[in-house]
Amino acid sequence: TRFDTYCVYDRANNFMLPMVNNGIHTVTITPDSSPLDKIGILKKKHTNQEIGDVTKYKPQNVYFGKILILGELVK
Repeated sequence: TRFDTYCVYDRANNFMLPMVNNGIHTVTITPDSSPLDKIGILKKKHTNQEIGDVTKYKPQNVYFGKILILGELVK
């Protein structure tokens, strides 16, 4: 999971995949459909006052951006 006890504020989060051999590869990104207990995760480190409005943690969205490709993108 990319959600952790530091997610009470917006921050950049990076994820690196292992290097693969040269050649043509197909990449498929599929988010896990299992909902996270975000409040349970946050309560491990924060008080209710620090967490604040719990409704902002209800969405289970995933956003991808700035994908770095080493090599040539083939469509």
